[in-house]
Amino acid sequence: MAVQSTTAAVKWGDFTPNATEYGQRPPYSPVVLQILAQLVTKSFGSVRLAELGAGTGNLLRSFGNLDVHGFAVEPNAAMKAVAHDLAPNESRFDWVTGTAEDSGLADACANWVLLGNAYQFVDPPRMFREAHRILEQDAFLTIIWNVRDFERDTLQQNIEQMVKREVGALKRTGSSVEEIMEAMDTGELFTHHCYVEARHEQRFSPERFLDTWKAGHDVPSQVSEEKWQEIIEKTARMIPREELVCTFWRTRAWTLRRAQRLRFSVSSSERTQVLQQPIDLSRAIPPVLPELRYGLMRVAANLSVDVHLADRLRRNRPGGSLEDREAAAGWMMRRLAVRPSTDRVIVANGTQSILGLLLLHCVGSNGILLSEALTYPVLVPLARRHGLAVLPVEIDDCGLVPDALDRACQIPGVKALFCNPTVHNPTTSVLPLDRRQAIVGIARQHGIVIIEDDVLGSLHGPHPPPLAAIGPDVVWYIQSLSKCIALGLKIAFLVGPDARQTAALVDPVSNHSFWFPSGIAAEMATGLITSGRAEAIREEIETYARSRLEVAHGILKGVAIRSAPGGLHIWIPLGPGRLAAEVSSAARQVGAIVRGSDMFTVPSARDSHGIHQALRVAITTPENEHEFAVGLEQLRPLLVQ
Repeated sequence: MAVQSTTAAVKWGDFTPNATEYGQRPPYSPVVLQILAQLVTKSFGSVRLAELGAGTGNLLRSFGNLDVHGFAVEPNAAMKAVAHDLAPNESRFDWVTGTAEDSGLADACANWVLLGNAYQFVDPPRMFREAHRILEQDAFLTIIWNVRDFERDTLQQNIEQMVKREVGALKRTGSSVEEIMEAMDTGELFTHHCYVEARHEQRFSPERFLDTWKAGHDVPSQVSEEKWQEIIEKTARMIPREELVCTFWRTRAWTLRRAQRLRFSVSSSERTQVLQQPIDLSRAIPPVLPELRYGLMRVAANLSVDVHLADRLRRNRPGGSLEDREAAAGWMMRRLAVRPSTDRVIVANGTQSILGLLLLHCVGSNGILLSEALTYPVLVPLARRHGLAVLPVEIDDCGLVPDALDRACQIPGVKALFCNPTVHNPTTSVLPLDRRQAIVGIARQHGIVIIEDDVLGSLHGPHPPPLAAIGPDVVWYIQSLSKCIALGLKIAFLVGPDARQTAALVDPVSNHSFWFPSGIAAEMATGLITSGRAEAIREEIETYARSRLEVAHGILKGVAIRSAPGGLHIWIPLGPGRLAAEVSSAARQVGAIVRGSDMFTVPSARDSHGIHQALRVAITTPENEHEFAVGLEQLRPLLVQ
């Protein structure tokens, strides 16, 4: 994408100033369009297309008399007005106000979606999802470019060289099409189908030829108005004063086919290929999807031209900078319903670092920490490292049992409760609202604090509210980006009960850098949040996890599965007399790695604490649908015995 100058002649993505000139751009190759129209017709009998970012209708007019009809989606009123003026009697296409990411069209309303010279202006992950939605099954998406053929066109080559001399460092879309398309990631929504290319010749009057250069967008978005006018004047002087100017163009079209996302079975050949390596269903980590790739690239690109970045990275940032904490507060507001003040917010390099601080501060050496009988596997060894004991509290299918917590709080030395009430790890239980209210009341009654781990809360939704929203005075609230963005970002947020207690936590360790966030990681996280990319990533992961869960229920039909919205794993209780360790070992022998309930069990927990033999199966770790489906099919026979 072009980098816009602060005094650019045009704003990137705004076509209003040169809509008239844009309507004078050359048509696309009729050879390419005829080939692709025949492809669609052969599959569906007729063409119902939807062009996203239709602009002035240049691509649609290029179809000539071909039997095609459908929709033209365009957000810019000036561009649509030019399209109407240039083809006032065109009735094959319904013009719709919308964008490539939100077209406003109905589901499965088209069998061919096109983007003509528009891919660089869209949000690719959202566009691919929208195209997938409005296309029929097995329908086509074509990303098509109509660029100058500098190899054959000496005049345009000379003009281009002049432009580069005038501007210097210049990023050109037309010359980087190959790079753009190679980086394309459809998130398994589409598969590559074919590539078609054709060169074509167009003859223009000198005035219209100049308009094709005036219609350019990437150059004026990188230079000042004065420089852009200077370039246009020099271009005009280079155009031969002939009745018609011969120009050469190159139409390049990448066509993809809509993929079916959910598959409940795999072929024997697919299984053999996938099982060459064990399939990891043990680590509940978020997938790498297009929104993440795109968001990281956008934020990194912005940081790369930020002249103040080096200054911000010169020193550590204990607890995060003010900008980091403001971004964190805004991010957590979705769950907490209110925006916490920044003097209550801490940014750290992960949940474990925050837990280390809290265990010493809230419990102290030789103190007792309570937790659900099944809990985060790192909690017990981390507590032991700090000289703490962890005692289990009974759970049931709904989560923590309030009466059991009340009894445990009467044990001498109990100082705090660690709990994971929303999409519990590992059981996926979501604690009901009445129990949340009861647990906060019990904590107040006994004078203990609650350490709430809400790592999957942002994927689950706002209800029921976190404990921190019910009893902020007794809750230390942790939310990490490890599940909803990326594990390797290593950024987690903490909200303290009030500013005084938060300062008391961090002031004694303000020069102990083990818990500080990495400056560059904090910059990335803050950039993702403030730009809105983090929310787009979160939404895509939530949707992806939901589709994976549907696959799991399809393949494991008849198996008792516990799950919850926003979960990246499922919980599978085993039958009487079966041991999780034995079943997980058998699963590894057939090529599937899962985790048994023993890994999550607090050592002193007994059957009376609600412990049952079960498996935790991660649903988002496998990188593709085939691998995931094969892993579940290998696991299924062990679960139905």
